[in-house]
Amino acid sequence: MMGPDPVRGISVVLPCLNEEASLGEVIEMARRGIARLGLAEDIVVVNNGSTDRSAQVAAEHGARVVAEPQRGYGAALRRGFGSARYDLLVMGDADLSYDLSDLSRLVAPLLDGSADFVMGNRMRNIQPGAMPWLHRYVGNPLLSAILRLLFRTRAVHDAHCGLRAITRT
Repeated sequence: MMGPDPVRGISVVLPCLNEEASLGEVIEMARRGIARLGLAEDIVVVNNGSTDRSAQVAAEHGARVVAEPQRGYGAALRRGFGSARYDLLVMGDADLSYDLSDLSRLVAPLLDGSADFVMGNRMRNIQPGAMPWLHRYVGNPLLSAILRLLFRTRAVHDAHCGLRAITRT
């Protein structure tokens, strides 16, 4: 694969609240995923009031750390997206919920222009007990079906998956 194209890049935004144990590994996975794509790298860790060493761990692993004093996942994402350097944005979790070393399938529809927004899907390889029964068999399938109807698509299978990619433009 060729080196990063200086014009195109990807920003991975990781909201973070006390994730020092997993954060370094998540950042390294994201770095590998971006390198495989041959895009310029921007990893943004949004410190949402951590009381552990999360911010230090992020900096030690080469991520940009931005602070968001207003608690909450949405506030952290807004701060991260506002701080991102590139128009191709990926949001993930800092707790090893997702394998960020394989971003190609997630962002391919954005790169080829066939989509502006892509959601991950945890349902294909879900482990027993990973999600409460009511969420797995009622709540998530119902919300996913509503989104499929509203957006006239067959592509939504896990409406609550936190791994998503979007273009800013």
